[in-house]
Formats: sequence, C-alpha cells, structure tokens
Amino acid sequence: MKNLTNLGAIAATAIAGIIFASSAQAQAARTFVSGIGSDSNPCSRTQPCLTFATALAATAVGGEINVLDPGSFGNVTINKSVSIYNDGVGEAGIVVTGVNAIVINAAATDVINLRGLVLNGQGGNLGVHVLSAGSVSIEKCVIQQFGTGVNVATSTNIKVKIHDATIINNTNGVSIQPGGGVANVAIERSRMDSNNGLGVLGNGAFGGTTFLSVADSSASLNGIHGIVGRSGSGYALVTVSRSNIVGNAQFGILADGSTGSSKTEMVVGNSLITDNFGGAAQALGNASLFSNLNNEILFFGPAAFQSFPLR
Repeated sequence: MKNLTNLGAIAATAIAGIIFASSAQAQAARTFVSGIGSDSNPCSRTQPCLTFATALAATAVGGEINVLDPGSFGNVTINKSVSIYNDGVGEAGIVVTGVNAIVINAAATDVINLRGLVLNGQGGNLGVHVLSAGSVSIEKCVIQQFGTGVNVATSTNIKVKIHDATIINNTNGVSIQPGGGVANVAIERSRMDSNNGLGVLGNGAFGGTTFLSVADSSASLNGIHGIVGRSGSGYALVTVSRSNIVGNAQFGILADGSTGSSKTEMVVGNSLITDNFGGAAQALGNASLFSNLNNEILFFGPAAFQSFPLR
C-alpha cells in the first residue's frame, strides 16, 4: 500500500508538472500572426496564429504580437499590457462590420502599444475604443470608416499618444471624453481629415479632465469643425501648434464652454487656419481662445474670428 501511495504521489507531481509546463508554454513573450496562419497553432514564429485574439491569449503580460505577412487578423479586446507590431511586412488589417475593431480595457497601470495597423470599420462603431489603461500608443496606423476612429472614454487617469497616424473618412476622427480622472492626450504628425463630423474633439462634458495637444498635424476637410475643445462638468484644455486646419465645413477651431460650470481653454500657435466655411475660430460661453502672435499665426476664412478674445 505504501508503494502504491508513493506511486500516486509521483504521478500527481508529474501531472502537475505537465500542466505547469503547458501553461508556461502557452504564455510566450513574443507571438506571431500570419495571413496564412491557423488558430490551432501555438502562435510561434514557425507556426503562427491567424487572429490577434488567439495570439493575445498566448502572449505573456508585457509581451509582443508580431505580424509576419499581410492579412486580416480580426477584432480584439486587449486586457493586459501588450504590444501589437507590424513593421512593414504589408497590410496588417482589421476589417469589421457592426463591432469595434480594437477595445482596450486593461488595468490602470497597463501599457498598450499599437503600430502599423490598418483598421476598416465599413461605416460604423469604433476603431480604437479606449476604456481603461495606464498608457496607450497608436503609431503609424490607418483608421477609417468608423463612427469614431479613436474614442477615449476612460474613468481613471490615462496617457494616450497618437503619432504618424491617418484617421480619415470616419464620422468623427478622434474623440476624447473621459467620464472621470485625467485624460492626457498628445497627437503628433497625424491626419484627422475628411471625416463627416469633427476632426478632433477634446471633451470634458462627462466629468473628466481633458488635456489635449495637437502638433504638426492636420484637421482639414471635415464635415463640421476641425478641432473642438468642450467643457461641461469637467475642464478641457486644448493646445494646437504647427498644424493645418483647412477647409472644414464650419469652424476651424471651436472653444465651446456653453454648458456646465467648468471652463474650456484653447491655445493656438504657429498654425494655418484658412478656408473654413463658418470662420477661422469661435469661443462660446465659458471659454477662452488664445493665440500666440509671436508664432505668426495665419488666420483666414469667410468669417474670420467670431467672439474671439485675443490675448
């Protein structure tokens, strides 16, 4: 009986070891997807997966998902620190209809990096929907044909950087609308053009604080306004520098403090604002719109400035 007991203990230990090894093997620091991969594969370099969702499940916290060749890799909800990288191997697409392409709903300390992805929404929902994370980087991505290209709707503090991105042909390009905490968002060297509604919105109306910086970018040819700062129960500060805001159907720059008790402040420097149908810029209600004349801002448009406190 003693020998049988020992054999049972040895067998249990061996089974536990196999389970542990399988679990460790399933969480790799680096995984791979391919347009000709299979989700029954282990997501390795030689046996890549087909979708981002399967690769995410196989990737350890803080790891990377790498794209090997062109393909459409399916929508994904990111719930941990991870990077998804495509570094020039062809189009790494997510084509969806009726759902969001990428949802980020991670811990408030997690770091998410997206690079080189092409998201196509076929006319609705959200391209990148940020609900929770510590920081998010969206680099060299193309986001088109969504209700909103990038939507930041967090309730805790977050930092978001959008750089070298093309966000076009959506209803709205970028919308920052925190429900709590502070959303600190920097947009650099990006295009928020030809959207049916707004190019960029920094919105404190839902109770959070919005700090939005747009630099070396374009918010042009949009169906409503180019860049909007809006407050309500939360404060909004929007700065614009070295950017083109051209040919929007209404105002190029709108500082909207018409609702709520908090204030909207916008600062514009060294930017070209011209040929916007409603005028170059307007401030409403509890809003201040500042221009830095030392940066030689050029303002043009059918109505020039309306309600513009130049300081």
